[in-house]
Amino acid sequence: MIGRHVEKALRVSVKLFDAELTKLGLGDALSRVGYGVLMLDSLGRVVFSNPSARRLVGDAIEITHGRLRIGKGQTQSLADQSILEVLGEMHKAAEAALKPILVERKDSERPIVVYVLPIPRSLSIPERFLTHARAIVLLLDPSIGGAADPAIVRDVLGLTLGEARIAALVGSGLAPKEAADRLGISPETARNHLKSVFSKSGISRQSELSAVLTRLVLRGQA
Repeated sequence: MIGRHVEKALRVSVKLFDAELTKLGLGDALSRVGYGVLMLDSLGRVVFSNPSARRLVGDAIEITHGRLRIGKGQTQSLADQSILEVLGEMHKAAEAALKPILVERKDSERPIVVYVLPIPRSLSIPERFLTHARAIVLLLDPSIGGAADPAIVRDVLGLTLGEARIAALVGSGLAPKEAADRLGISPETARNHLKSVFSKSGISRQSELSAVLTRLVLRGQA
């Protein structure tokens, strides 16, 4: 079970995503953002994929005959279940337990982070080819983009600024020692901060921290 601060982080990032689409307009936003976006209809068929999503397809994620396959084994089962819950409008009950799906890949040590979200009810979709879209699948590549803003990490996860700085760097892929060197603190201080981050957020692994913080650095790329 994820901690309440992590739940808050996920809820905030969903609002940020919704706001970004509203600000830019759906068509422009989906074409420009640097993370993968797939739209599914009520039967789970892919009705739209943006350029970033198409670049990630084939790396442990496949689209066959219009159907999306995410990962293998347990990962695939988890992704399929998440899609079914969202399409079946069971997301209201499951929202508090929203978790990232980490998809291991062959050519990178850092997994693709996948989220399955309902289409926000507040979002108008004027594009006719998306009128039947019922779910959004986000494909996030942690190797793209920088660290999250420590001030945002602090406020969302309920950390001190020192803890947030370590969390942002470690969540972006740096080892604790590298993060300590960059911040000019001792490795022991970095480890203590990181333990506190895990304790306060309910996160137990660096990969989970990376997944959560990736949601806080969603940004468009020209």
